[in-house]
Amino acid sequence: MGILGRYITKEFLLYFISCLVSLVSIALTFVVLSELDSLDKPGGTEKFIAALLAAIPLLVELILPIAVLLGTILTYTTLSKSSETTAMQSAGVSITQLIKPVMLIGILICGGAYFNQSYLAPWWGAEQKLGFTSPKPPVTIWRFYQGKLYFFSELDRDQKIAGNLGVLSFDENHQIVSIEKVQHVSQQDPNWEQSGSSLLSFKGGGISFVHQPKQAIPDESMPVAFNPELPHPKYTNFWSLFQEIRVKSQGAVSYADDLFALLQKVAGLISIFTMILLALPFSLFSGRSANVRTGMVVAIVLGFVYWLVDQVFASMFEAGALSPWGAAFGANLLFLGLAFFLIRQKLN
Repeated sequence: MGILGRYITKEFLLYFISCLVSLVSIALTFVVLSELDSLDKPGGTEKFIAALLAAIPLLVELILPIAVLLGTILTYTTLSKSSETTAMQSAGVSITQLIKPVMLIGILICGGAYFNQSYLAPWWGAEQKLGFTSPKPPVTIWRFYQGKLYFFSELDRDQKIAGNLGVLSFDENHQIVSIEKVQHVSQQDPNWEQSGSSLLSFKGGGISFVHQPKQAIPDESMPVAFNPELPHPKYTNFWSLFQEIRVKSQGAVSYADDLFALLQKVAGLISIFTMILLALPFSLFSGRSANVRTGMVVAIVLGFVYWLVDQVFASMFEAGALSPWGAAFGANLLFLGLAFFLIRQKLN
């Protein structure tokens, strides 16, 4: 990175960090005011500190795109107002070279955003601050796997046992050919064990009843039953999400929520670069006519609208109106389209 690149990087970091810290501090002030009552209660100090720590990652996640948008607008508006960008371009510096330093810093910001969301948020209890609940896992589940319908009851996920298991087998015409009832089943890697079962078969036009003794069952012959689901998929790392999706897909378990959370995390990283591009029409491509105050208002409004649109798409996914892909990347696609449209208008 040359001298000009380092200069632009320094300017952007100064504005970006100032905006991020300022906006997070303002938002955190409201959190402090809302939690002051807890100081009078037993253990109030610990709860107060815990509430503040839990709020910080969530506020950073929410404000980060706005801070990037503000930082980019302020950086290039300042350079344009002082004619520095004009001088740079006259010296042979291309538009791409002017944008490149901020884009490179955007990669580092993405790394920080990923760490904040995947590690810092769960470490500091951000899920609880969101008001999420961790419902008790069901004690009965249905699984359809390899042409058989499994019904587990009296589940104990910690011990990986089920008090009862029913298995319905079907033929190619979707007709029931057998019903099996197992009194006790447990998962002991790499196999399952069943205490014994009763099998009622309807094959060959007749009905037969067979009692089967205790036996081991290969792990790949059984669906996923005891895998502990991620309580808050969005606030976990990529590897855990990939593993969750893989295990659920093998066990014929719906993983749409986990896939949506994974795509949301990717979309959150892309939003950093979306905000950088969206800032350019209001700063770099406006030349000396760029206005700092107007740019700040535009940044805050667009940042809020981006968040609102993203929430609308997420609600549409929860309602089953959009696929995980469309809901996760919808806001980015809309605002990237807006950014390129405005840039084209400025360049024409």
